[in-house]
Amino acid sequence: MSYNKKSNYEGGGYGGGYKKSWNNEGGDGGNYKKSWNNNRNGGGRDYNNNNNNNNYNNDQSNGGGYYIDKVGSRNSGGSGKYNDRNYGGRDYNSNNDRNGDGGGGRYNDRNGSGRGGGRGGGRGGRFNDRNGDRNSENNRRSNKQEDEEFIVEDATNPSAPQLDLDTRSYFTRIESLINKQEESVDQEEIDIMIENAYKEIEGKESLVACDKKTSLVLESMFQKCKDPKIIVKFFESFGKEFEKLVHDANGSRVIEGLLRSTPKIVNRSDKETLNKFNEILFQLCDLLLKDILKTVTDRYASYVFSSLILILSGTVKEKKLPNGGEQPGQGSGKKKPYKERMLELEQQEKPESNEYPVSKEFTDKLKEILEKIKDPIKSNMVKYSTQKEPIETIKSIFQVLSNAPIEIYRSWLEAFVKMSNAEFSKKQFIKAMKNQFGSVFCEIIVKTAPEVIFLELIQLCKHDLMDLSEDFYANHVVQQMIDHCHCEAHFLTLIQEFKENFKQLFKMGRGLIVQKLIEQSLKWSTYEKEIIKHLNEAVLPNYKTDQKDIAKHLLALEGNVSHNQMYSACGAVILQLLFKFSNDFNKNTIESFLSLDIEYLLSLATNVIGSKVLDGFLDSTNVPLPKKNQLILKFNGNFVTIGEDRYGSYSIEKMYKIADFKQKDVIAVELMKEEERLFARPCGRYVLMICQINKYKKKKDSWANDVASKDKKRKLFSDLLNDNDNEKEKEKDTNKKSNKKQIEKVDSDDEQEEEKDDEKPKKKSKKSNDQNDEIDDIFNSKSSSKNKKK
Repeated sequence: MSYNKKSNYEGGGYGGGYKKSWNNEGGDGGNYKKSWNNNRNGGGRDYNNNNNNNNYNNDQSNGGGYYIDKVGSRNSGGSGKYNDRNYGGRDYNSNNDRNGDGGGGRYNDRNGSGRGGGRGGGRGGRFNDRNGDRNSENNRRSNKQEDEEFIVEDATNPSAPQLDLDTRSYFTRIESLINKQEESVDQEEIDIMIENAYKEIEGKESLVACDKKTSLVLESMFQKCKDPKIIVKFFESFGKEFEKLVHDANGSRVIEGLLRSTPKIVNRSDKETLNKFNEILFQLCDLLLKDILKTVTDRYASYVFSSLILILSGTVKEKKLPNGGEQPGQGSGKKKPYKERMLELEQQEKPESNEYPVSKEFTDKLKEILEKIKDPIKSNMVKYSTQKEPIETIKSIFQVLSNAPIEIYRSWLEAFVKMSNAEFSKKQFIKAMKNQFGSVFCEIIVKTAPEVIFLELIQLCKHDLMDLSEDFYANHVVQQMIDHCHCEAHFLTLIQEFKENFKQLFKMGRGLIVQKLIEQSLKWSTYEKEIIKHLNEAVLPNYKTDQKDIAKHLLALEGNVSHNQMYSACGAVILQLLFKFSNDFNKNTIESFLSLDIEYLLSLATNVIGSKVLDGFLDSTNVPLPKKNQLILKFNGNFVTIGEDRYGSYSIEKMYKIADFKQKDVIAVELMKEEERLFARPCGRYVLMICQINKYKKKKDSWANDVASKDKKRKLFSDLLNDNDNEKEKEKDTNKKSNKKQIEKVDSDDEQEEEKDDEKPKKKSKKSNDQNDEIDDIFNSKSSSKNKKK
């Protein structure tokens, strides 16, 4: 029996808190335990038991509520009091926080997508790191912490053989060496150590792979090893224990680590090594195919099987270690000097490419797998669409099918929704969208569907999009549907249902949907004037007289501000998007932003969300340079204030680069007067370096010459950009004329459709659906011509 000293979760997810590592579904519901080394999440005891009667439990949010931070305040995650749905566990954000303001959300910060999460976005792993059985890559602990724990890997079977402490210590030592924590070692020495480790595990492969500590080291070793022969040797040695390893929490990770080494094996191996690798790989495939239903429903084997499918298709993504190969929490604790860190970054090798040629053997094996799993998976597709474990396999299958002919993709999709029966398909699809795991399945379909099928999916949801947007799970599918529009016609079809409901979306806390609609309008350069009008009408109390206040209203977007943030992350992103619109549409937004008083601007510059807005204004190519200089001028006398702030220091860097010679001199004088104050903080030292204050103080003439030459180059470059922008604007004008006609057609078609619905009963024939919308005819004609060309 072991106790994890530290929470396995940070930001949203299936609750945090402390737990017994055995007989636990990773925080789903809970276990009662003493948090005897509770140094992160507050002191005392954790009460996550569904049977507890002290009002500390949360039976809806899978355990955990407020995370208790270092000082015991209730603002960052995990276990503690008031564990209701709005604060705890997976649904970390409150009802007003579902638009991406802060952390939390389903499956890897679903609610913090886009730039809305900003620097404060949540963290997560795949399905919360397999229910918490393993720490995520970003939350692994240091060697010392791990060694202090008494770990029992199989608490459900205490009599099971355990890995000896000497072997574990041996692997701990290897880890510190290959991650270059203690001394510098070259690649040849790393390969020798890894080869020696292979000899060390002989006869105890399963014990090493299934041990929590050593399994992590093995993953790191496969990542670092450059010799494919050694990796294949490991693969072969583990082949004897495949059946046990693929069903084990730690062992399955080790197998996945080996599979992620496929690119280097295929690209570097000789023929003999490659043939050996293929033989073992296909042996693993055959093992998993023996009982495919058991494989796809197993919480660990399903991940291995999905990785196999992707590898055979040539689309494997290598898992890279952060921080230059050093895992978080495994360093010595002392931060290296800046120059040393920069030198290490320069010497660091570029990440190895994940691309590799897909052999005929891989293609044939993939076809064989798809053929064997077709009937059992299809017959259970409806059931699997709302279950947790099979989702990973289904994701991989549809990812592979996205490159297959449309007929094959459709045949798999028909097992879930029968497109030939529109009424039944609509009910089935909408029901799945409103399910926790079914929504994930629907997202996969939306992301991978060919254009023709994508349009059919839009038609299934038509007239129900607002209802789906209100649902906690379905709204994520709606966001993906907007985000993956293949053409203008798709966007124009979707916007017709949302255009009059922006205000309602904001009230529901669904600002992200409005944000994504604006992104698509910007992407396709269509419907810009209309969408800005709808936005202003939804946000402003009086559309005609209050346009000068649009910036302030967006930053304080009602119903979309996180309880622990000063500004709305969603509103901030929308404001940045408005800065990117052409000068015909962004003038009011620019003037509104410039009209903000200096106190408000200073608050923005020193805020995690607000500083992004300031950066967006300064970075936008569609904000005229005089307007940028006007904003910079407003900060005169306050550059030290923002220069010593961790967020403001980034803004002052952009201001300094944009400012003219005279304004640079003003900034330099102001910073030089408070040099000691700035030097006391790391961000202040960075500002002093960027603005060359030392050079300004000692060699002002040299500083002036450098600034003058850079200004000349920048002006010359901006003139060239302006010429190119003028040509693009001409092209846009011609496109807008055709877009206006198309928009008018969409509006008229919708009116005609409503009249028909009032006068005549709805017909169930497929032809009537196709004739209802001109957009469908336009798109179908395009797609059919493409298919003919193919």
